[in-house]
Amino acid sequence: MPVRRTGDVESLILFRIAGGRLPVLPESVRAEGKPSVDWERLLALAAVDNSVVVVARALATLPPGVVPAPVTEQLERLSKVWRFRLTMLEQRLAETLALLRHAGIGAVLLKGSALAVTTYGSFASRPMADVDLLLEASRAEEAHELLQRSGWRWNDREHPAHAYEEHHHLTPLTDARGSGLEIEIHTEPLVDGHPFAYTSDDLRASAMTVTFAGVPVRVPEPHMHAVHAMTHLAWSHRFESGAWSTIRDIATLVERGAISWPTLVETARRTCAEASCYWTLRLARRLAGMSVPDETLEALRPPMRESVMRRLESHFVHLLLRDDRACPSVAMRRRLWWIAMQPGADARVDEREWRRTPRAAPDGVARRVFDTVHSMTRHALRAPRWTRYVASLVFPSYSL
Repeated sequence: MPVRRTGDVESLILFRIAGGRLPVLPESVRAEGKPSVDWERLLALAAVDNSVVVVARALATLPPGVVPAPVTEQLERLSKVWRFRLTMLEQRLAETLALLRHAGIGAVLLKGSALAVTTYGSFASRPMADVDLLLEASRAEEAHELLQRSGWRWNDREHPAHAYEEHHHLTPLTDARGSGLEIEIHTEPLVDGHPFAYTSDDLRASAMTVTFAGVPVRVPEPHMHAVHAMTHLAWSHRFESGAWSTIRDIATLVERGAISWPTLVETARRTCAEASCYWTLRLARRLAGMSVPDETLEALRPPMRESVMRRLESHFVHLLLRDDRACPSVAMRRRLWWIAMQPGADARVDEREWRRTPRAAPDGVARRVFDTVHSMTRHALRAPRWTRYVASLVFPSYSL
């Protein structure tokens, strides 16, 4: 079905690629004799999503002339850089896992790297800028120091130790060889305070052993992997980043037959992750055309009216598309996210993610005047964005 030009067609193309669909039909690329795709924006979004290699491969399947030659050339140049980085990442990970194994430290690969060595079969097919390893908490510091003596560098200015004292992973380490790649050592799958009924022990207990570069390594069982990926997107990122890779990973697991829908529902219920899985799958079906059975969504559906669900869906759609109808207020995004997720009363959110940088101003009356004027000015400047956003909720006419 042709995609209407609504200012978000570039993101739609990327999400269709994530879902394994035809990037865009030839007849929808041009409207009234004028280009209907902002190719520069598409390239910029692909760079943000680390999806350049996948996008280049998908666009190459379109008929000649659909994608302008300069865009094709630029994609190819960027793809060469990414393929080199991914080859280096694969090599560095193999060295790191061998090093840890020699020290008697077992690791579970998480997220992209786990699927790169299993489902995708190569790092070139699953681009990423970093690797996440799940280790026993008792060996994490030892591993962190071992890696720093073996070609990984800790930038304590960019990642100060105090910022990770209560975090679920240690300070990120950067490849000292200058590739810009990072590795993170996790002790838990999610930040403390999450409402889900699974821990690092559950991920380890369900993990399978595979061989990567001659080294045995463990990866999560596909259904646990899917639940972890969807809770990470919904809870840790609040649907504001990481959606492209997550949706593509779930769609690929489904396409390869690694996911049983009844088992996924059972796993989501057992881990109290129904809302996270529901919204991720609903958005994946809407944006990427992913085939999700109605009965699966119904089994995971939060208890709320469909009229509310449609407006929450529209809210999240424009947030994921990063278009001009996305909610302009951080506070409003948080409230709607909380309504959609419906976490328990004991759930805790890391407030640092929502905190704004304070502005300097005089004390007393002058401060109150300053704050009032600043607030009025800020809201006035955002009035057009508010108008577009409210209209998208009142008239959710978005369609693929």
